[in-house]
Amino acid sequence: MRKVLLIIISLINFHLKAQWVEQSSGTTNGLSSVFFVDSLNGYSVGSSGTILKTTNSGNVWISVSYSTPFDINSVYFNNKDTGFAVGGNGIILKTIDGGVNWNLRPSGTTGGLHSVYFIDADTGYVAGDAGLILKTINKGINWQVQTTGTTNALTSVFFTSNLTGYAVSIGSRILKTINGGLSWNVQFSGIGQILYSVHFADLNNGYIVGDNGTILKTIDAGNNWINLNSGTTETLYSVFTLDSSNIFIVGSNVSSLILKTTDGGMNWNFQSNTSNQPFYSVYFANTYNGYAVGYNGTIVKTLNGLGINESEMANGISVYPNPASSIFTVSTEGEKIKELRIMNVLGEEVLKEVINDYTATIDVSSLAKGIYFLQVQTEKGIRSKKLIKE
Repeated sequence: MRKVLLIIISLINFHLKAQWVEQSSGTTNGLSSVFFVDSLNGYSVGSSGTILKTTNSGNVWISVSYSTPFDINSVYFNNKDTGFAVGGNGIILKTIDGGVNWNLRPSGTTGGLHSVYFIDADTGYVAGDAGLILKTINKGINWQVQTTGTTNALTSVFFTSNLTGYAVSIGSRILKTINGGLSWNVQFSGIGQILYSVHFADLNNGYIVGDNGTILKTIDAGNNWINLNSGTTETLYSVFTLDSSNIFIVGSNVSSLILKTTDGGMNWNFQSNTSNQPFYSVYFANTYNGYAVGYNGTIVKTLNGLGINESEMANGISVYPNPASSIFTVSTEGEKIKELRIMNVLGEEVLKEVINDYTATIDVSSLAKGIYFLQVQTEKGIRSKKLIKE
């Protein structure tokens, strides 16, 4: 019994750490941006007009490439159907059918466009070469040039409200607007490094990453920026904030690099992954399911960004919410559930239910708080999942 317990504890400890596993992208073109509409539907774009789509949490990616020789640098979706992608030669693409078809929208420029962000269904921003920021207020039909006060290429744009937004540049500049882009205040980061990505957790807490391991943090809506110790001198290309404490960063010049902090940037931990390629973009569909994309068509995925996750499963079984205090819901992708059994960490059965449906609910309100293991017997076999009772 002690040996079994040690094995179970080892498995728990393994899954508590974020593990990143490589997905098959079907391309060797570099991927520069990844975005998920929800836990199932996501997109990645890259060189030579590459556009990839998944409808099953990244298990399968299909090509929906737009016919262009230019690189596509950034992708953003307002909802499951409507999305935008921007790239070289001033291209702005729009889809209204979930990426099946993409239509070119006039941008008024032939410069490179590097980042796209929408604050609602009508209003969006694009950042690009020569300090260019474009704004639309009519769903991308027309785009107007914003005055930014810099000629440095802008690499990333992000808004925290309808009026307040930020952009960063290759010239170590940070731009901020508090009037919806009518004017931008140019700030210097003070470190002399190229800045590649900006992302905010809320109105006040934000992060910027760049060359030479640069990580900048603000806790006062960009009035002041603190230079954090990243523990690396590699290039950091993309940052994503789950909240003010939990942040992921990807990058590197010669090999893969994923950094994570759980204490607001005081300490950064290197994450293990199965790729050996540089990553250019990171995105989380929820607090558990994250994706990073990069060189040579590389896509990696984690199912436990903040620890144990059973909300979205790759093998056709979903358990949610997880953790839960009383009720878990179990569902399948086309497999009828025959029986559910719950065991504690000692391997003792604490609950058993006979089911004959594709969805079932489990009442665990009588169980003590802790980690349990669920066995789901379906028409095609037995699956095991972890449960956390709060």
